[in-house]
Amino acid sequence: MIVGVDHINIRSSEYERAKDLFVKVLGLKEGPRPAIAKARGAWLYSGEQALVHLSATDEPTRPSKGSAIDHFALRIKDYDEAVRRLKSFGTEYRANELPDLGLRQLVVTVPGGATLELNWRDVAAPAPA
Repeated sequence: MIVGVDHINIRSSEYERAKDLFVKVLGLKEGPRPAIAKARGAWLYSGEQALVHLSATDEPTRPSKGSAIDHFALRIKDYDEAVRRLKSFGTEYRANELPDLGLRQLVVTVPGGATLELNWRDVAAPAPA
């Protein structure tokens, strides 16, 4: 029945920094957001898909790591470029490699506490079973 992930909603007490990470570093674009959304925030698009709904909050947010939803993962097309951009923005990350899956990951904490995994797959590697 499920065909994919529609969007992720992230609440951040560090809204501007979180938005900068997604837009300036990761390349999402701010786009249309329905008028019904009254709180400060943005819908951030990858192509035509509003992939990240970012909501500002004045209340302190808690880290997602260790909570019921521990992290979310997004696919990236250029691992080395992602590393370069994260470094240039001063964003700390942890790199993981899963060679059996042809997968390289960058684990980042979004300002405000959400854990984000950036996944790059080697297209020449065998697909996971």
